[in-house]
Amino acid sequence: MAESPRLTPVEYLDRFFDELREEVRSNPRLAARLVQRNTMRLFLTDVGDAFYRRCKPLLGELQDAENAVNETAIKPTGL
Repeated sequence: MAESPRLTPVEYLDRFFDELREEVRSNPRLAARLVQRNTMRLFLTDVGDAFYRRCKPLLGELQDAENAVNETAIKPTGL
C-alpha cells in the first residue's frame, strides 16, 4: 500500500470541508449547525469552528498513526 502524499493547506481544508459536510449530512448526533452556506461560499459557524479546533489535533494523530502503519508495511522484512 502506497503512502498517501502530503496535502497542501488548500487540499487539506478542501478535504476537511468535504468530510465535515458528509458528517453533518449523515450524523444526527450533532445537534448544532457546523457549516453555514450561501450562494457564494461555505464557512464554519462559531460552533463549527470550535468543533474543528477540537478535532484538528485528532486528525493529526490519525495521520501519524496511518503513516506509522504504512512505514511498517512498506519496509521489507526477512532475508
